[in-house]
Amino acid sequence: MAESFTRFLPGLRSSNSSMRHRAAQSLRLYIESESRDLSHGLYMKWVTDISARLMLLCNSNESADRMGGIAAMDELVELFIAERNDQTIIEFAHSLTKVFEKIPSADPPMLRVAAKALGHIVSTGGTSLIEFVEDYHVKPALEWLKNETFHVRRHAAVMILKELSINAPSTSFRYMDKYFDFIWSAFWDSKLVVRVSASESLQTCFMLIQQRESNRKTSWYNRALDEAESAFKRNSSDATHGALLILNELLRNTGDFMHSHYPRACRLVFSHQDHKSATVRSAVISLFPRLAKFNTSAFVEKYYRPCMNHLLEVLFSATTTTRPDALLSIGKLSLAIGPLMARDEQALMAIMNGIKGGLQVRRKDFDTHREALACLRMLAETVGPALIRVDLESMVGPLFQNDLDTSLVETLTTIVKKIPPMKPIIQQKLFERLSSILRSSQKDITGSATTPTSRKLKTASISVTGGMLSNLFLSATGSKANGASENGAPSAEVSPAIAMQALALETLANFDFQGNRLIPIMSFVHETEKTAVGARQ
Repeated sequence: MAESFTRFLPGLRSSNSSMRHRAAQSLRLYIESESRDLSHGLYMKWVTDISARLMLLCNSNESADRMGGIAAMDELVELFIAERNDQTIIEFAHSLTKVFEKIPSADPPMLRVAAKALGHIVSTGGTSLIEFVEDYHVKPALEWLKNETFHVRRHAAVMILKELSINAPSTSFRYMDKYFDFIWSAFWDSKLVVRVSASESLQTCFMLIQQRESNRKTSWYNRALDEAESAFKRNSSDATHGALLILNELLRNTGDFMHSHYPRACRLVFSHQDHKSATVRSAVISLFPRLAKFNTSAFVEKYYRPCMNHLLEVLFSATTTTRPDALLSIGKLSLAIGPLMARDEQALMAIMNGIKGGLQVRRKDFDTHREALACLRMLAETVGPALIRVDLESMVGPLFQNDLDTSLVETLTTIVKKIPPMKPIIQQKLFERLSSILRSSQKDITGSATTPTSRKLKTASISVTGGMLSNLFLSATGSKANGASENGAPSAEVSPAIAMQALALETLANFDFQGNRLIPIMSFVHETEKTAVGARQ
């Protein structure tokens, strides 16, 4: 029986997270199956052996082994809890203690996976784990934050405390005073990823505090605000960024506490908009919508104009690295202040030009494509038909200059829904793009030379195309394909071309093409289905 575990190792050790997850699921199903045929004594002996092997994986010096061990443990937790196998659960939790001690701070993906697994174990393990969690996870994590000697473990500490505040709230709440004594060292850490993780941990703790009655709430909030204000005086980019992250969480998760401190918070944020650090400038830009949402009337009256002027300056700067942040901030700002944005036509016109620039296919600006689409989508959601007055129609060409992706489809869907006059032209342009993708794919299927490699690709493509078109045709005529996959998306292993084709089919099925008689959607589906059937024969 021991040798049977070996066959799951290649999948568990895979660098692909999906393959690791599938291997872990297969291992669980195998154990469940074997449990029906083995005597209780033999089964428990076998499970103990598997558990020991998983511990060895977690304690390995190889990253792939540790990731595989964690994935398997995470999958098996609920199975062993259902069997009341408490000792194995304790061993799993103990092995994670060693994992956190071993993982270097430079390995965020593993820290994230290990912390999630710990949270899962704690949330399903019940009261039997409380004392263990306190002694082996909560107290060490706080000590790592307190003691500078353990600075390399700060990242692990904040991720542990975040997951425990979500999955063991009662235990975490008892240590809240110590948490607010020691968490701040992570906010001044030299590593960006540690500071961001610290803010995520603070967010979950603030949410926990909000859910509970305590006369200590205000003192904890004041402690956070005091730490942020002190950090601004340190003349350190890292500390300034950490302080901005703290302000963000105070505005988001402390109820009305920040109302009396709102003017001061605005002054602190705006005073750092031209900071030498791009990370700080990015944090400032991201905070603008948060400030607007917290007190919309005060923001519109006093801060909207300087905020918008700064965002537009960033948007059209030739040297800035924060243009993507500005695009997202503008979109979120429109959601925060609502229809009031529609009155500022001069700003809207400038924003539309900025979005066009963000959609340009230039290598150095390629990363702004999704942000530009997101900005346009949020503007359409908020101001709707007002965008027509600032020449929205001229945006149609740039929108279709890039490849079809989910961001584009979502943006077009919002425009069609919120701005009805744009519906016909969007429908026509999108249908032309979908037709081009699908006809191109069919030519590849029917006209390419047959080689072992192309035959494999061709078979997959025909399967995806024929199957999805059949389901699409049945759906369009009011029928439902029995046993068909609901989304029909290709697996991660298929080529980008097939993934594009699948997205085109999904869009063809779900996008609102109603009311446009110029779009021959049913004849196109029938024509493409005939091509796919011919290719299969």
